Amino acid sequence: MAQRFTNTLGFKEIIIQDLSEALAVLTKIKDCNPLIQLTTDEEAVGYAGVLYFQNIEKTLKKEGLLQPLIYDCGSLTGFALEALYQRCRIIGFEGSPQATQKLKSIANQLESRILTPSERPTRKFVVRHHARLEKDLLDFIAL
Repeated sequence: MAQRFTNTLGFKEIIIQDLSEALAVLTKIKDCNPLIQLTTDEEAVGYAGVLYFQNIEKTLKKEGLLQPLIYDCGSLTGFALEALYQRCRIIGFEGSPQATQKLKSIANQLESRILTPSERPTRKFVVRHHARLEKDLLDFIAL
């Protein structure tokens, strides 16, 4: 069988802002078995906070629907540190090389991972931008 995904990173990112978006995505793709990674919206981490998304992650895990979220902290070191201190396992960060190295050092000690932009797909699916979620999502996954 031919490999379905051309992404050399092995996964596709789907950006969510809340539990309803996460559930909508996961119910639409459950039969597709794609290699997806739900990711927090960078802006949403800023206004909702890390704990908000941890509660979403816990709810999804209880339902057996998901591996850990990527907590996208953009270039904000403070949010990345908060995510590390709250024991988030995967954190997206695109700050300075010095800040990235320090955060990676902390992450290694906490068994977490800092993902830089080069370690993440460049094409992302942002749920809130799609009125026809099911069709658009399946098209994105098929790429």
